[in-house]
Formats: sequence, C-alpha cells, structure tokens
Amino acid sequence: MSTLLSRRRFLREIAFATAQVLEYWLEVSRFSGWKKPAIPLTFRPDVFRQDLAAYARRGIRHVTSFAVFIDADYVRRYGPPNEVEAYGRELIDYRIPD
Repeated sequence: MSTLLSRRRFLREIAFATAQVLEYWLEVSRFSGWKKPAIPLTFRPDVFRQDLAAYARRGIRHVTSFAVFIDADYVRRYGPPNEVEAYGRELIDYRIPD
C-alpha cells in the first residue's frame, strides 16, 4: 500500500473518528465584533444541518460550539436564546452513517 493511501485510510478511519469540530454557531461575541452590547444571535438550522451532514460523512463524531456573550445581559435584551435549544435538538439527531 502506498504511503498516501495509508495516510488517507488513517485520516478516514482514525483521525476523523477521534476529531472534534469546534464551530461558531452560537458564538455571539464573534458576531458582535467582541464588543458589548451583543447583537442578537442569528442561528441558521439549515446551515447547521448541512455542516453536521458534512462532518458525519467524514466520520466525525464530536461536535461542539462556543456560546460567549449569551449571558444575563443578553437575556435581558433579547429574551432566552431559543437557538441553544434548537442547536441541542439538531445534535440529538446527529448520526454517523453506517
């Protein structure tokens, strides 16, 4: 087996299976330019599902996100962030294809 093929197999079977994706789906501070007051979170479940599907096709099992600036001040301004629950619901259904 060539070195390139063995590296690809390693990535597919080992590295992707142990990788952890760290995304910014809930990261209000980034979208607020790291300045307060924070802007309202714009969560796109359709884009999130597409991202999850891409990760699942690669065998990535671990997915997480930041949620900085979703604090008491944020809740006072905009109410409870329903996007966090939507994020959790999508992760409940996250599966790696057989």
